[in-house]
Amino acid sequence: MTCLRINPTGSTGYGEELTDAIQNDWGGAPYEDLVLGFDYIADNYDFIDTNNAIAAGGSYGGVSIPHPFPFRHTLLLFSSPTNTM
Repeated sequence: MTCLRINPTGSTGYGEELTDAIQNDWGGAPYEDLVLGFDYIADNYDFIDTNNAIAAGGSYGGVSIPHPFPFRHTLLLFSSPTNTM
């Protein structure tokens, strides 16, 4: 099993500039970060079965997980989706 944890644009983990970068773009840059991260794994690590992926997220991640990704999920897990955006 492999776990890919992406810290997308808008995350509070890398300072105010990264957090502010999603202003008026909640679905753009963070979603692109998730897709690019997954594509990188699919393109560079043949031993990882990206056709059987599990996507999980909470809070904002709970909102982004149900969006269409360019890969197949075996399972979607989302909790506490933020609905005040």
